[in-house]
Amino acid sequence: MTRLKKYLANGALMTCVALALRGLGVAFNAYISRKIGAEALGLYTLLGSVYGFALTLALSGINLTTTRLVSDALGENDTEKARISIKKCVAYSLFFGTLACVLLLILAEPLAVHALKDTRVIKPLQLAGATLPLIALSACFNGYFTAVRRVFKNAVTQILEQLFRIFFCGALLDLAFGRDMESHCICLVLGGALSEMLSFTIALIFYIFDKEKVKNAPKSAVSERKITKKMLSIALPLALSTYFRSALLTIEHILIPIGIEKSGANRAAALASYGTLQSMVMPLVLFPAALIQSFSGLLVPELAELNIQRNKTEIKYVAQRVCHLALVFAIGVAGIMIFFAEELGVGIYGSTEAGKYIRLVAHIVPIMYLDTTVDNMLKGLGEQLYTMNINILDTLCSLIMVWILIPRFGGYGYIILIMVSEIFNASASIFKLVKVTKMRFSIGRWFLLPALSILVGSFAAGALRSFASLSTFGAIIIAIIIYFALLRMTNAINREEVGWIKGFFKKST
Repeated sequence: MTRLKKYLANGALMTCVALALRGLGVAFNAYISRKIGAEALGLYTLLGSVYGFALTLALSGINLTTTRLVSDALGENDTEKARISIKKCVAYSLFFGTLACVLLLILAEPLAVHALKDTRVIKPLQLAGATLPLIALSACFNGYFTAVRRVFKNAVTQILEQLFRIFFCGALLDLAFGRDMESHCICLVLGGALSEMLSFTIALIFYIFDKEKVKNAPKSAVSERKITKKMLSIALPLALSTYFRSALLTIEHILIPIGIEKSGANRAAALASYGTLQSMVMPLVLFPAALIQSFSGLLVPELAELNIQRNKTEIKYVAQRVCHLALVFAIGVAGIMIFFAEELGVGIYGSTEAGKYIRLVAHIVPIMYLDTTVDNMLKGLGEQLYTMNINILDTLCSLIMVWILIPRFGGYGYIILIMVSEIFNASASIFKLVKVTKMRFSIGRWFLLPALSILVGSFAAGALRSFASLSTFGAIIIAIIIYFALLRMTNAINREEVGWIKGFFKKST
């Protein structure tokens, strides 16, 4: 298998894994929302905001750092250097994982009392903190598997971890059924901890067997100090930038339920609205994005190579095609979610409120998905610093809007925040891409024809459902088929673009 073929095969595998993981995530959230209710789900999501920052500290950029160090060593055909790099990265992981664990154990109570305003999360936070060293080590091993192009091992551990999580959480919730929300949160965190332990064990076994393949490789004179210096030069700048953004996001999510309370809701209603938005609506809305994110991620090295060659004509061509196809996909997703929002909310989560929120958020889906695609292309063109700065500025603006919008409009204020944030972020990224590539937009073929096509497809599917007693799933499938048929009939997607997609994946043959 050629290098490009292997890369594309890995990309296809990770696309399937991303879809599977997000699908399992949506199913898991649907299960626990029905089991423990939106309020308890909101409390669990709230403690996850603090845990998220602790996790960022535990990882401290180790996954990418391990990949970079091992890739560079193997590129030089120096297996001894790769071995020492792994050893250094394991030590780094243990240090930051243990540091994050200790800090969360110590600070759980003051954070719960003064930041989260809820003492029920103290024990769950302390329990969650105990898993951080193992998670950091797992991230290190996953970085190694990425470097040696054995991403199927990452895929296996990630999917098994999610399946273990669902099994353990379900079993523990059955034991705790009818108890208070603190018990429910402990069950969910404990289920996650058990799944993390098993996931780490599997990753460790994979690594031990993988390491045996190069056990007798020739050794070379390698300066461990130089490797340590290189590791820190990669990891620490990356860690510092992620600390800053993660801290801002944590503060933002802590303030959301507080803001909803200020809008007039009681604590229970505020947590329920927060849980509905953050753990029901957003995972479902972002689920199809796994496909487009993986596809656009494949373009990063493609565009990087074209950028080095200064092939501006091809860069413009690729940028225009990808933005067009991303919008066509996103407009179709948005139309389906808008038209079938109530059925999705009730059918998946048993919540009419979730359906109302899905319909509102779905209007911004084309901008959200396009922003993801554009950011990946900018990374391929060497503009990752620009995208990072825009993301940080966007988070700062969102934090300000939390103070202004949510106390006034409650949960709907959070939706307004999402819309404003996505429009700002996407506009800045698109402006940069247009400036770099000189690409042009076609309003008719990119926006109007797809929007009209999904409108016709959805209404036609709705009419057929009324006459033929179709299920919601069947109606959605019919809407999708009609949508793509109309796209081809109206030339919103032409034969050349279909051929370009096929050619991209057959490029290495």
